[in-house]
Amino acid sequence: MENNETKNQTIQYLTALKRQLFERRERLMRPITELDKQIAGVVSTIGLLLDSSRPIDDASPRTVLLQKIKGMTQPMALVEIAKYNDGALNAQEAKALMIHAGIMRQTKNSASIVHSVIARTGRFVRTGRGKYRLKPASSTVSVKTPIVEDAGGSASAGIMQQWPQKPVQ
Repeated sequence: MENNETKNQTIQYLTALKRQLFERRERLMRPITELDKQIAGVVSTIGLLLDSSRPIDDASPRTVLLQKIKGMTQPMALVEIAKYNDGALNAQEAKALMIHAGIMRQTKNSASIVHSVIARTGRFVRTGRGKYRLKPASSTVSVKTPIVEDAGGSASAGIMQQWPQKPVQ
C-alpha cells in the first residue's frame, strides 16, 4: 500500500514539475518570439529591396551574388545563397535568384524544384515554412566507397571487393 502512495506522490510531484517547466519555457520563449517577428520584418524588407522587377545597379550585392552563382549547379547555388545570407535560406528568394541567374527556368513547379533540391542536398535544416538554415560543415555526411587493394595489387572499389566479377559464359 505504501508503495502505491509513494508512486502516486512521485507522479504528482513530477506532473507539477513538468507544468512549472512548461510555464518557465513559455516565459523564456516570449522574447525569442518577439525577436523572430523583428527578424521577419527585416527579412521582408530585404525581400522588397531585392525584388527582381526593380532595376539593379552593377555594384549591388545582389548582382555580385548573381554573378557568383551563374553557371553553378542548383545545390551549389543554394549553398552559396545561404552562405551569403549568413546561413539562412528563404526558398522563394532562392528561386527568384536562381531564375534570374539562369540556373533554372520559371515554371509552375519551380518552387517544388527548389524544395526538392534543398531536401536532396541534406545540407539544410528546416526552420519554418520556406525557411531553412545551413547545417554546420561538420554535420554533413558524405558517403565514399573505400578503395581496397586486392591480392594482385590493383586498386578497386570496396563494393567490387565484396562481389568479385565472374566471367560471362
